[in-house]
Amino acid sequence: MNRWFVRFVFPILGMTGLIMFIFGYFLYQLPQLTSNMATLAMGLSVIYLLMALWIVTYLRRHLKPVHDIRAMVKDLSNGHYWRRIYPPIASGMVKELAVYANRLAEQLQAVTEHQHVHADRLQAIIKHMASGLLFINEKGRIVLTNNKLLELLKWNDHHHQELYYESPLPEPVIEMIQNTFTFEKEQQQEVTIEVGIRRIDLNVLVAPVLDLEGHNKGIVIVFHDITQLKKLERVRQDFVANVSHELKTPITSIKGFSETLLDGAMYREEHLKQFLSIISQEAERLHRLVEDLLQLSQIEQRQFELNWQKVNLAEVMNNSLRVIEAKAEAKEIKLEYTPPVESTFVEADPDRLQQIVINLLSNAIQYTPEKGEVRLSIDPWAEKGYRICVSDTGIGIHKEEITRIFERFYRVDRARSRASGGTGLGLAIVKHLVEAHQGEITVESEPGKGSTFCVYLHRQRNKQDNKQKNR
Repeated sequence: MNRWFVRFVFPILGMTGLIMFIFGYFLYQLPQLTSNMATLAMGLSVIYLLMALWIVTYLRRHLKPVHDIRAMVKDLSNGHYWRRIYPPIASGMVKELAVYANRLAEQLQAVTEHQHVHADRLQAIIKHMASGLLFINEKGRIVLTNNKLLELLKWNDHHHQELYYESPLPEPVIEMIQNTFTFEKEQQQEVTIEVGIRRIDLNVLVAPVLDLEGHNKGIVIVFHDITQLKKLERVRQDFVANVSHELKTPITSIKGFSETLLDGAMYREEHLKQFLSIISQEAERLHRLVEDLLQLSQIEQRQFELNWQKVNLAEVMNNSLRVIEAKAEAKEIKLEYTPPVESTFVEADPDRLQQIVINLLSNAIQYTPEKGEVRLSIDPWAEKGYRICVSDTGIGIHKEEITRIFERFYRVDRARSRASGGTGLGLAIVKHLVEAHQGEITVESEPGKGSTFCVYLHRQRNKQDNKQKNR
């Protein structure tokens, strides 16, 4: 029974009962009281009791739903929007009030669930977005960070509620934030920072967050990692510079000797043959460079298809040795090759596979001094396939250079490779062709003692992997 019922109904009933008792007592004390009067007094008492019982029952029935509605509204104010009330009264004001209370609870629940869904989506987007995000409130404290920011800056903690200038933010970013707080203008800048042993390039956008009245509510900072883009830009610049240099050398030779011949040297037979021979060599070098560039471009862009078939590795090795045999004899380099005892068949493109072997053998001969040795071998590769290795007794490669030898135009010995007419693209082509065959390539080298390049090929290709790469 609620407090209002006790405070209001019980005093009224008690006062009425007391009046009835006093009235009956005086009637009872009157000397002239007749039996009819006594009966009347008794009847009034019974009627009062029945009326009091009805009033109590009626009020309890109607006031309990009001009490329940009051409790429900209190729960709604505390966020318990799932609460509902179903009063036993079929009609009336209390029933109507209960219906409106339930409808209000349903709408509040729907709005809250909708807000939660949107909040969860927003949190998921912020958490997993590809750029780092940082929000600083108007008091200069960090209140929001995402996973990408922690990854980029190598933070172990979110640093929430920490002042931005006391956090481990890069100094250039702190200066941008200070300027944005001062001038309330958006700023964008490329920043290079050191994270551990790495240097990363970031595009940092700092913008003020203003409310409808134009008051600053904080600063949002977006960090976009452009390290790879910068690297690609440097590669492009290096590529253009290298191509220009490689083209300039043969073109200069061709132009120079042609002008010399036109100036009169062509009338002397010994000069004519010598200069024409040089022009022919430089033209051939220029032709090889252009061919390698076009081929590498097609391979990198996957604008070619491998002619997959069953290939005998021993036959590919023999054909490759015949192609480079004359080059080895010119430097008196000994070629060693022991054919495998067992049959060695793999699924590959025979022409591309021979190109891989020829490039590796040519590279080995190029960097091996006269009267050196170059060895070619085929060995089983566990249960997967076969390993083709080309070893030489050449100049070798320093450990820090091994990771770069597959870059375009990178040369271990620039003077010697240019003098021999190499384009600097052979190993880059080899790497891409090996990867197109779903294989692997490794390098072991020791300066002054030689190098060993090994290509690992599967017996059968993974067709599913090949489809994914072509998409």
